[in-house]
Amino acid sequence: MDLYIITNRENEGKNLNERLNELIRVSNQVDILVGFFYLSGYNLIHKAIEENPELTMKILVGLDVGKNEDLLYEFAYNEAKSRSESVEKFFESIKVAFNDEMTDNAASYKLFQKLIEYISDGKIQVRKTREPNHSKLYIFHLADKTIRPGLFITGSSNLTKAGLNEQQEFNVEISDFGFKEAYEFFSKLWDSSIPITEKQERKEKFIRILSQETHPGRSVSPVEAYAYILKTYIDSAIPKHPVDEFKKLLSKNNYTVFTYQIDAIKDAISKLENHSGVILADVVGLGKTVIALGIAKILREKGIVIAPPGLVNMWEEYLKQFRMRDDWEVFSIGKLDEPLEYVRESPEVSLVIVDEVHRFRNPKTKSYEKLYNICFGRKVILLTATPFNNRPSDIFSLIKLFQSSKNSTIDLSPNIESKIARFQSEYSKLLKIKKYAKLQKKQDELVRLYQEVFKKTISSIGKEEINEVEERIKKLSKEIRRFIEPVIIRRNRIDLKE
Repeated sequence: MDLYIITNRENEGKNLNERLNELIRVSNQVDILVGFFYLSGYNLIHKAIEENPELTMKILVGLDVGKNEDLLYEFAYNEAKSRSESVEKFFESIKVAFNDEMTDNAASYKLFQKLIEYISDGKIQVRKTREPNHSKLYIFHLADKTIRPGLFITGSSNLTKAGLNEQQEFNVEISDFGFKEAYEFFSKLWDSSIPITEKQERKEKFIRILSQETHPGRSVSPVEAYAYILKTYIDSAIPKHPVDEFKKLLSKNNYTVFTYQIDAIKDAISKLENHSGVILADVVGLGKTVIALGIAKILREKGIVIAPPGLVNMWEEYLKQFRMRDDWEVFSIGKLDEPLEYVRESPEVSLVIVDEVHRFRNPKTKSYEKLYNICFGRKVILLTATPFNNRPSDIFSLIKLFQSSKNSTIDLSPNIESKIARFQSEYSKLLKIKKYAKLQKKQDELVRLYQEVFKKTISSIGKEEINEVEERIKKLSKEIRRFIEPVIIRRNRIDLKE
């Protein structure tokens, strides 16, 4: 009896990704039944599909996909749905699944265009089961049927990167019995399922969603990019709000009027109006408090300040000096229930200032959730001298206090979730390689991480690889700075001297 167990463990033969690629290349038809299919999984097998011009592939999905925070999950509806409802739920799931992580790059864009081409010409057909189905079944009809007509693999792996390559699974490949029964099982399900790509109207909608409503599918024209850059420049260079009155108020209170502070006020107001928030991240001693007060004074909006307990009195004194006490309240970071209740009872509050906001880097805490609810739907000014501590997620957590990750204004693509996920994933891998490069017991793991980042095969981590990692960290850091530039003001004394 030919029975082959595939677990994705390094010391137990090939992983499922490698085996699928081998079998796709020698098959003229592949039938797949899974909970759902994802770009991360398709990415691992697309080369084998491209290299086999005679291949046709049927993908039958049995579940829907949802998202909770950053976690994708598959689920089944308990209540019965009509055919049209099932089709719409499938399209909604596509929007969720294909806006997944690691898709914001040129390689993913090219991959996506090829997938759309295969769906258009029928090389890949997709259907949705009428009833929820949790099965995972891969059937291969071999082109050379001299020895056997085909074989099948069944087990725990979904068509995802994790299921095919990364996490431990249990799958069984069977080649000398059961092929006919497995194919009959699949065919019966396929015949009773709901066609997606074989109905012209649905196919066109499917392709339209892939092309226009998912992150890797949507392209930005040169005209759109130029218009966006021009608008950003005009908004920052031509202030809409005069600052002369605030400059006089500074002088009257015996403050020195620094040009760099006035420039920051103008820039911050532009960022606020375009993106609903700004992070004032100048180094200590450059007057972030005065800049924030200047913004608030010039905008003439009712607001609140949330500050550490030791700074509450200081903020109250500043508000008195700048004649803002009637329209502003100050609350302690340690008592967030108070400002939360206040904004609920005072809908006219439209501006929130948070001092030392770096205390809220972790979005999984109750305090972050409360602050998020306080800031929701309002303009936000965040003050911190340390916006980026150890991980890109530090600064992204702050940005999410005023930016929707699915409808963002800071990037040409409104869905920034995938870009943030890529930044965080790549940065953590690079840091881990750099930190543990000299530990022999971690070499296998570090080699795997290196190959995921640099897309090339190595046997060990040496001096040359470490240099590459350090250069990539620098390059990635610059890319992150460019990404957050629309909403952050960050200067040091050397910058101001120059």
